Amino acid sequence: PEYVSGDPVRLKQIIINLVNNAIKFTEKGNVTVSVEKQGTEDGRVQLLFKVTDTGIGISPEGQKKLFQSFSQVDKSTTRKYGGTGLGLMISKNLTHMMDGEIGVESVEGVGSTFWFYVFLNLSDEESYKKQHQTENQEDEDKTRVHLKLNILLAEDNKINQKVAVLNLNNLGHKVDVANNGKEAVEKFEKGDYDLIFMDVHMPEMDGIEACRKIREIEKKTGRIKKIPIIAMTANTSEEERKKYLEAGMDDYVGKPFKQKELIAIFKKFAV
Repeated sequence: PEYVSGDPVRLKQIIINLVNNAIKFTEKGNVTVSVEKQGTEDGRVQLLFKVTDTGIGISPEGQKKLFQSFSQVDKSTTRKYGGTGLGLMISKNLTHMMDGEIGVESVEGVGSTFWFYVFLNLSDEESYKKQHQTENQEDEDKTRVHLKLNILLAEDNKINQKVAVLNLNNLGHKVDVANNGKEAVEKFEKGDYDLIFMDVHMPEMDGIEACRKIREIEKKTGRIKKIPIIAMTANTSEEERKKYLEAGMDDYVGKPFKQKELIAIFKKFAV
């Protein structure tokens, strides 16, 4: 189709991860990227993307370990080429967010084809132009809303960390990551941040308790302007929102959050 609409940030990140991975393991030959239409249904089109390389390939046993957190296919391969890291797991996570699936076909010594499919909304030229006008306006908003902010991100899940940092970096911000509430409080005391994104459920100390601690520190040190603390949660019910606000948080975003939500937060708290 000539026009489709979807999430370009997620799609771009998946392709970049797979291409980088292919280049890393291909000493000679080539890396090819292709896309083909699989079918349409209910105003959506299924697109199949393939990244094919002539690299070292992956054993059947190694293929079973791919797309898992913190797994390495082969120690000798990792020493020579570097591991796949979190890239494939992040790609799997992003693909699922777009109602898709990801996989691999590989032969040792011959090469690999990493594939994924996603569903995108069909669009016509008029809708496409309207969408891009909206995106251009959002770009203007992004420029108007902020300079480069120094953000503290409190999140214990490594995959969620990567996705959140990607979204925030794409908006031009610098991000410092805390792995739990206790670490977030310690970083706040030592650092200089413009805004905090705080996961609600974390080990060591949860986000609500960490928020209370930060507000206590602000009070004791006589800080005039409170730092905005934004809750990150999958539960965005009114009852939960009330609990976050009572704990001293300023607002909340859903997980995984969307760029429009972030822009709204920055317009509200960072101008």
